Amino acid sequence: EHADELELEGLVNSTLEQLERTRAYRKWLNSPDGAADMSKDEREAQLKEIKQAELEYVQWVREAKTELRKVQR
Repeated sequence: EHADELELEGLVNSTLEQLERTRAYRKWLNSPDGAADMSKDEREAQLKEIKQAELEYVQWVREAKTELRKVQR
């Protein structure tokens, strides 16, 4: 009966885990170790890409949670 809700919750949790890994990567890129491994332009491009991914993950999670609340009512 609640299979769709459970599946969506699983997807939300997976996305949150991916967001956590993405933020850890961003933190590493901003560290001296991360900065040492690539050129400034390369690092800035990676940071821009990571920021966009973070925004997309957060937006999707918000939308999914809104849908879950609607279904649970």
